[in-house]
Amino acid sequence: MKCTGCLKPIRDSAGISKCTSTACEKIFCSVCINAPILTAERKIWKCPECSVAQKNSLTPVRGGSENVTRRKKQDSVGSEMTQLTEQLRLLTSELCSVKTKLDDMTQSIS
Repeated sequence: MKCTGCLKPIRDSAGISKCTSTACEKIFCSVCINAPILTAERKIWKCPECSVAQKNSLTPVRGGSENVTRRKKQDSVGSEMTQLTEQLRLLTSELCSVKTKLDDMTQSIS
């Protein structure tokens, strides 16, 4: 018997979960379903494909955005850009200094 999720052979029949949908009946190992299922739950368990296909009229609808508290995000991008700009200025300054020294050395050699 092979797991439908990972296609690996299932050796321990106690660790399997079989979809209870009559059209499906796929078998999954406990690793692929991310948790061991209790015996009572196995009688009504449906695989991910079948559980998505079910009618979801009892699923609660998300409330309006007026009930959501929004937190201010820190302006981390702005501060990172400021730091990068400063580092770029320092590097440019150091490169100018190196160029000046190289020019001086070149003139002293010739």
